[in-house]
Amino acid sequence: MPISLLREQHLALCRPVGLLNAELVEWLLIYTSKLENAAAEPFDRFIDLSDLLEIKLSHAELCEIAQARRYALQHVAPFRTAILAPNALSAAVARMYEVLMDGGPAEIRVFRDADGAADWLQVPVQTLLQAESA
Repeated sequence: MPISLLREQHLALCRPVGLLNAELVEWLLIYTSKLENAAAEPFDRFIDLSDLLEIKLSHAELCEIAQARRYALQHVAPFRTAILAPNALSAAVARMYEVLMDGGPAEIRVFRDADGAADWLQVPVQTLLQAESA
């Protein structure tokens, strides 16, 4: 699964495909941490959950993920993460994560459409849509 870094926009894009489980989330967080450590400036994130076929995350796993992420971000400059969650299940899981991450440097919002996410991230929607084909 590709993670694209658009340096000019200070934006990382991620589109998981198929199954979203604790192992995949762990891999994403390790990869994202490496990007964060290498970046001179903080960057925002766009996570598109449109291509998920299944989500297998327990409440306990989601809580552990959020706790580990909050700990890892203690000394990181604030940034925004827009999560595109077009269906009820992905929206519910994303909103739980949003609540669990509240108060940390990562400001997380869940959106049902790319237009809202692009507006909040202050990038043209075309930036998010073009990256789909990359």
